[in-house]
Amino acid sequence: TNFDHKDLSINPNLIKAKRMRLEYLLSLEKRKPWGHIKSTVGYRALSYQLNQQNLLASANKRPNAGAGLFSLDAGLYFERQGQLSGQSYTQTFEPRLFYLYNQYDNQDDFFNLTTTGGSLNFDTNTLSFGYHQLFRHSRFSGNDRLDDANQLAIGLSSSFIDNNSGKQWLQIAIGQVLYFSDRLISLDNNYNKKTLKNNRTNLLKNLQQQLQANSLSTRLQAQQKLEQLRQQTNSTSEYALSINGQYSQALRYGFNINLDNNARLVNRGNFYLRYLNSQGRIFNLGYRYQRRNAIIKNQQSINNHHNQAEASVVLPLNNRWNFIAHSSHNLNYNRELETLIGLEYDSCCYRIRLLGRRWLDNNAASIGNITLDDLKTDNGIFFEIQLKGLGKSGGNLNTLLNNSIAGYQKHKGLNQKR
Repeated sequence: TNFDHKDLSINPNLIKAKRMRLEYLLSLEKRKPWGHIKSTVGYRALSYQLNQQNLLASANKRPNAGAGLFSLDAGLYFERQGQLSGQSYTQTFEPRLFYLYNQYDNQDDFFNLTTTGGSLNFDTNTLSFGYHQLFRHSRFSGNDRLDDANQLAIGLSSSFIDNNSGKQWLQIAIGQVLYFSDRLISLDNNYNKKTLKNNRTNLLKNLQQQLQANSLSTRLQAQQKLEQLRQQTNSTSEYALSINGQYSQALRYGFNINLDNNARLVNRGNFYLRYLNSQGRIFNLGYRYQRRNAIIKNQQSINNHHNQAEASVVLPLNNRWNFIAHSSHNLNYNRELETLIGLEYDSCCYRIRLLGRRWLDNNAASIGNITLDDLKTDNGIFFEIQLKGLGKSGGNLNTLLNNSIAGYQKHKGLNQKR
């Protein structure tokens, strides 16, 4: 992959690079009615060829890393029959173990490559933790890190399935990861192998002292650093709980929560209720929560937790016309995040959309100590004509609607059948 910038002088952190990522995997899997077992061995390689502009003279122009991996995934499957209110159902119980070993390889050459501390990170981030994340081979999205791991994930799930309709009206799953070693690879390399091996005791001592400092800024920075250190050194992960199901053919629900067992705090959670019937009618309700570190504004500590409610609707007015609306709201700041409303005309050969949208301009959100109160509102009217099978005129409203309204893609398929 080639990462290029037209003008590297606008930002001394910008780096031009060519990246090559290879991954070889060999798996052996056995599945039986009572369970499964799958073993995987592999090797991952990552290398860069860097343009020297903006780089320090001491920077490695061809940094690379390579590491092997091994995983063992095993699960059992139990079921029993039952009845509730005259309806027969099948209850399943599925314990699962997933052992993962990712070999460590030093990647210090990926960091501090420019005068302002620029590092190699073009498309990589830490994946949101949840039940299904327990059984992945990497804790990162993207391709700029080869993460290390020596861990065992334990998961338990149980489902209730209607024997007549086959719908799963309830599934409950809970799991946790046991870590047998520190996680030495991170996005920022603040706590690498050398630091954790030689300075862990002093780091903890200094951070604990900074938590008692008179300066509010010092205390908040120490808290953020301590949380990152614990994420890389804790012996257990958060608990991941997932509850979801299908109440009827049209109505689905879900609830997910991550509980920090050490701090006794809810780190992340969400709830959703989704309705999509055979006529393409959509009603969605949702709520999201994410615990975030506080920020300083006007010499005061500001709660920066993500606390968001949202709703959306698609109503067919007849065989061709649809009414569309979506709104999301931050409850902490009592601030509108996005509202869109409009009409859509859909025929066999073309589609027309006219939408009004109001949203917060997030371009400044990455700047330190910026809150939602500081962001400005943008307004726009969007018009799009799409000739099916040929192309379109106007902005990419399809992507906007798919991201904003759950079930919108399926709604389009139902429209074509009407």
